[in-house]
Amino acid sequence: MIANFGYDLPRLGTNGFSGALLSGWSISGIVIVQSGTPMSLTDRKGGSVYGFAGPATITLCPGETYKDLVTSGTTRSRLHNWINRAAVCSGPAIGSDGSLGYGNTGQSIINGPGQFNTDFSFGKTTTVGGLRENAQLAFRAEFYNALNHPQFSNPGTNFGTANFGVITQTSVAPRLIQFGLKYLF
Repeated sequence: MIANFGYDLPRLGTNGFSGALLSGWSISGIVIVQSGTPMSLTDRKGGSVYGFAGPATITLCPGETYKDLVTSGTTRSRLHNWINRAAVCSGPAIGSDGSLGYGNTGQSIINGPGQFNTDFSFGKTTTVGGLRENAQLAFRAEFYNALNHPQFSNPGTNFGTANFGVITQTSVAPRLIQFGLKYLF
């Protein structure tokens, strides 16, 4: 869900210095709330009996289901174990040399972390004169990831690597603030 908003704040009907100070303000923003993106879990050793023709999906251990792949808890508590490694087994050995077949799961079987991000800005435009009688001075302040809420990337999805099920980075920068001032003539 993405929600955009933008408003010019109402004039208060005052004149003089207070009228100039209180008029010309605007505010806008974007709020993004998303569920996590689907992830396919692969086994880097899977399919080796076929000469590594392509990435193989993981193999669920006997008695395990897709629901068992996801660990419980908050996003922050699951950073180092997003995927339940105990539910994943090595693929079946079907080659005479111990090479493995393909896994028994499908594509896009679990979701990564959800996203919640808020960006907003406010600004003021004032007629100041100067080079032209109706020249304006515009000030703007913009806040990206205004709530400074961490947005985590998907965990590693390659079984047999050190980062399998581990979230190692964020997908959105921490709070960024920028200011702008321009003269319109």
